[in-house]
Amino acid sequence: MASWLFLATESELIEHKKLTLQIEGQYIGLYHLNDHYYALEDACPHAQNFFLLSQGKTVIETVQCPFHNALFHIPSGQCLRKPGRDLIKYDIRLDAGEIYVYL
Repeated sequence: MASWLFLATESELIEHKKLTLQIEGQYIGLYHLNDHYYALEDACPHAQNFFLLSQGKTVIETVQCPFHNALFHIPSGQCLRKPGRDLIKYDIRLDAGEIYVYL
């Protein structure tokens, strides 16, 4: 059954700009860009969970897989350069300085 689950505090994410989290057995990349927050599937879709995208290079609104160089648009989850596919983008909400994801 899906529910809202705590991810991190806003201050934590603002300090680090991106976080790697594991919630309910799923890896989630949490990003702070241009005063917005985004939660995406974090496991590289090409490598079956062996590489975490949030550990890759972030440039402007994109994140690059640290191994395959696949490129993803953070606000939409769209795959911009293969190998890969579009990422799952999770709904998030803010409540009293805390960030929650709907899983």
